Amino acid sequence: MIFLKDNTSIGKVLSVQNFGAGDLLEVKYNTKLTLIPFDKTNILSVNINKKEIIADPIPGILD
Repeated sequence: MIFLKDNTSIGKVLSVQNFGAGDLLEVKYNTKLTLIPFDKTNILSVNINKKEIIADPIPGILD
């Protein structure tokens, strides 16, 4: 699962894509597919044991 920094659930990571400019997390968010860049700006932490990602996406990504 992927969460915002305030612990609000964004959804589930469906896949990791890479089109040459870096990894993107494909996330199902409110019935639509969204791509979130997998970088230090957008992803705050990854906990493999809990299968959790904490994100703070830049404005416009989740709109």
